[in-house]
Amino acid sequence: DLLLCVQSGEQRQISTSISCVGKNEMKIEKKGVWNLEWILKGSNECQKFDINKEFGNTGVKLVSAEISALGLELISDYPKGCKYADMNGEHQPPSFAGVKMKDGKVYTYESVVDGSGEQFETGSSGKLYGKFTETVTTKKILEVKQIKALLFFKKSAGDSETYKAEDYYEIPLEVEK
Repeated sequence: DLLLCVQSGEQRQISTSISCVGKNEMKIEKKGVWNLEWILKGSNECQKFDINKEFGNTGVKLVSAEISALGLELISDYPKGCKYADMNGEHQPPSFAGVKMKDGKVYTYESVVDGSGEQFETGSSGKLYGKFTETVTTKKILEVKQIKALLFFKKSAGDSETYKAEDYYEIPLEVEK
């Protein structure tokens, strides 16, 4: 997954090469190399948030979030010596569970994520502490400016598979200054 977040006023150059385009039934095979380059211009539809808020009283913090219309990158800090275990018994930060919009609507994991979310530790060399990055691509286009809070799983819903508000950590968003 590649999450490109280019802020308004910024530009990012993207380059790629394509070679050996195969044949189809209508055309003969063309051999060669094609180099493509373009400039991705920034948009206000992507925002970075400096959060530094604890998930309840776990000792684990959501450090920052980068949110675009098509995905999220969430960075958490799991301090050394922390005993918190997620809903699956893993010693890692709580997993992304959805978003709460300013109008009160809640979009849960199943209605937002396209199935390609992943969480991995970044920077503790395989230890059970440090920075964790969770990247999520969405199947629903998010109106970033309308998101009030990010939701994270506290625990499993068990056999009911129905989550209630108290089953989530709710982390409010504030625009980075």
